[in-house]
Amino acid sequence: IEQRIFEMFREIFHCATIEEPPFGIGSCLSSRALYAADLILELKHNNKIQPKLLEINFAPDCQHACTSYPTFYNQVFNVLFRDLIDDEDIVDISS
Repeated sequence: IEQRIFEMFREIFHCATIEEPPFGIGSCLSSRALYAADLILELKHNNKIQPKLLEINFAPDCQHACTSYPTFYNQVFNVLFRDLIDDEDIVDISS
């Protein structure tokens, strides 16, 4: 199920960047952003789990993430600004 969720996110951001602004998200190599996604998992009749996206937030409330994962913002900073992606908690879904 995790792989299907990653595929869903990859497809969402791919579609969001196809069009130039104001219809899509524009390309800017110096831009850095943190998004949060709310989703639910639906159990289908065939016992398959289907992820369903509820919303994506550009300015997420990260209080729970910081409480549950004390190094959350350090990891985010390292990925976004230092290009350090050697942490086992970081998953590259770009390809």
